[in-house]
Amino acid sequence: MKNNILNGIVSIAMLVLFSGCYMTRGNAGRNTMQTRDKTNKAEQTQETSLEDSRPDSSMEGGQLKAFLVAYAAFQKESTIPVSKRRVENYNIEFRHDDKSYVILFDPKSTNNDDQLVGGETDLGVEVSYTINKADFKLVDRKFYK
Repeated sequence: MKNNILNGIVSIAMLVLFSGCYMTRGNAGRNTMQTRDKTNKAEQTQETSLEDSRPDSSMEGGQLKAFLVAYAAFQKESTIPVSKRRVENYNIEFRHDDKSYVILFDPKSTNNDDQLVGGETDLGVEVSYTINKADFKLVDRKFYK
């Protein structure tokens, strides 16, 4: 389990590393992202403006760690076809209480989904994972029908 979390963190770090971006200190000590290619100044300005805008959403570290555990389990689900394990075809919902996180993979719909029954669409299968807050271990999973 720790290897899956570590692999997730390493993957994110590699994405940033190979995307040609690096972190610098901007005005008032704020981190800013700049590209190594200095030829497109308009693009750099747009990136800075987006970075300084209000976030679409935010997530505390515990939620992200719980998501990584749930995502690793989701990717290993032999009952879900490989074609339906693409995370971009899902809306991800986060819930928590004092003891657990619940991560819900809610599949997006297509025009053909009116004929489908239960928690499955052409794009995915609805499933939730419960993660223990104390040790970030998977304690439950539920498929919806």
